[in-house]
Order: sequence, then C-alpha cells, then structure tokens
Amino acid sequence: FSAVPDLIGLSMSRNNIRVIGSWFGKIRKLTKIEFGWNEIKEIKRNALQPLVKLKFLSLRHNRLCAVKEGYFTGLTKLQTLHLSYNDISNIAWKAFAQLTELRKLSLDHNQLFSIPPESLTAMQGVWTVNVEDN
Repeated sequence: FSAVPDLIGLSMSRNNIRVIGSWFGKIRKLTKIEFGWNEIKEIKRNALQPLVKLKFLSLRHNRLCAVKEGYFTGLTKLQTLHLSYNDISNIAWKAFAQLTELRKLSLDHNQLFSIPPESLTAMQGVWTVNVEDN
C-alpha cells in the first residue's frame, strides 16, 4: 500500500485473508479499515502499529480464537472495534491496554466465558461493550 500514502479508508472484506501482516508502513493517514468476512486467524504482533490515526477497525466474521497482546499496539486513536462473529474464547489481559480512546467494543457472537477485568481497565472512556450471544 506504499503507492497510496494518502489513503484514509480501506475495505479488505471478502478476500480470504488468513493473517494480517505488516502491510501498512506508509499509509499513516488511514482512519477506517474493514476486514470483515475473511478467514483471519492471526494478526501479526505490531502489524497495525503504523496506523496511528485509525479510528474504526472491523474484524467481524473471521476466525480469531483469541485477542492477544500486541494486536492493537499503537492504535491510541481507535474509537470503534468490531470483533463480532469470530471464535474468540480468550482475551489477553493487556490486549486493549493502549486503546484509551475506545468508545465502542463489539465482542458479540463469540465463545467468551469471561473477560479479564484488567483487560478493560485502560478503556475508562468506553461507552458500549456488546457481549451478547457468547
């Protein structure tokens, strides 16, 4: 994506993506990414870190089993995070530590039994957390 450094929105939906890698080094203006309806099982540690202006991230309808520490490193401006319709059963206690601007978190339709209270500590300003149908 280095050929389009001024890109502000990107839809990568319905592409059979399995892993999110370090593809975003030069598109630092991106504010919205859609990764819905793929086969994503993994996000490489710090893969999204260059996206310092990102406000909206959708990972709906994928195959994530866990939310690991390092998935959302550097996303301090993120306001909306959709993780609905995955297979998430485990959330690392520091998974959301840097998401200080997060307002909406969707974790519905996963396999969650509990959420570590420490994982929500950094999100003091969060308005909505949806965990229905887990």
